[in-house]
Amino acid sequence: MGKVFAFLEDDIFSLHAREEIFFYDLKENLISFSRLKHPGISIAKHQNYRDVLEERASQDGVAVTRRKTGGRFMYLDNNDLVISFALQTKGSLQEDYALICKLLVESLQEVTGERFQIDYVNDILHAAGRKIGGAAQQRDSFGEGGRSMVHAYLRYAVDPEQLFKYCALDGHPLVQYVDLLKDHVTCIRDFSDISFQKFFDMFCGALIQRIERVTQDKFHREDFSSYSQTLEEKRERYQDPVYISGSPEYQSRGHCDAIAGSGSASFLKIPALAGKVRYG
Repeated sequence: MGKVFAFLEDDIFSLHAREEIFFYDLKENLISFSRLKHPGISIAKHQNYRDVLEERASQDGVAVTRRKTGGRFMYLDNNDLVISFALQTKGSLQEDYALICKLLVESLQEVTGERFQIDYVNDILHAAGRKIGGAAQQRDSFGEGGRSMVHAYLRYAVDPEQLFKYCALDGHPLVQYVDLLKDHVTCIRDFSDISFQKFFDMFCGALIQRIERVTQDKFHREDFSSYSQTLEEKRERYQDPVYISGSPEYQSRGHCDAIAGSGSASFLKIPALAGKVRYG
């Protein structure tokens, strides 16, 4: 039987510590829905810490941590819904990733009546071409019976100034390009006046139904209190300055809304920086 958790007054440290428990310690299929009470920044596993404008984040009380999945810098606040999946599957990592993104898009379309699509493997775009969310993943085994962890975020609302205020790309603060970058992002409130709670209830219901059909597993709501001691132990790591700062050899990765794709297929959304920045 699958498990469903909901944390609507969450923090960025607990979010990632809990995902680690979901991935490594629990064996059931599960889905978790999170909404941060206070803003947080999540940087990728091998992202250079210089991408974070630490002084600005500290002054504004924005928490910073490093997650265990790849990708790029993410700013999250109570305008975002984070969905975490830990699933026991027989498919490949790529198949699991594609499936989860597909279910997210289908659920969004059902709730909003709008059209969405997947671009660059893990970017969730409105049909107009603006990004409303994205995903990252991890896998503990590439053989049969492996366990996949995918987490994704969807924007209910967005403030472009806040979104790019705390990130630099190879030393270039991105907030100075906000007038350009804001044209690449969107949110639920751009095309619907639905309340967050109603969107949350409808979207969760639609997504869980799809997950149940795919996994042939019945999901039920679960209380997380019995795992609180383990959570506190793991949470300390995500607050550890040494872990968060990482290695100075890590590459600049920039912001997930300023760059699409990865490697040679990456697309920089700031033409003025083309050829002037280095990033992984």
